[in-house]
Amino acid sequence: MSTGITYQYLESRPTSLYRQLFLKGTRIRAEIIYWAHINAEEPRTAEQVAADYDLPLPAVIEAIEYCKSNPPEIAVDIARE
Repeated sequence: MSTGITYQYLESRPTSLYRQLFLKGTRIRAEIIYWAHINAEEPRTAEQVAADYDLPLPAVIEAIEYCKSNPPEIAVDIARE
């Protein structure tokens, strides 16, 4: 998992099969938020994604930035799927 960075809205789930970070207090993986944001058919702004998932805007922005940093744990999750 990514190290050296402290996230306010993201957390790991040691009991999950997924290694990527989740939004705190939810079962929503950061990758889900990112894909909603960059969806080729209907891209959404961070504000729209926050409204869609009833999340604070800073949490959505943090999830998007985390995914943009290309953390290796997301690649591992994708390869396993």
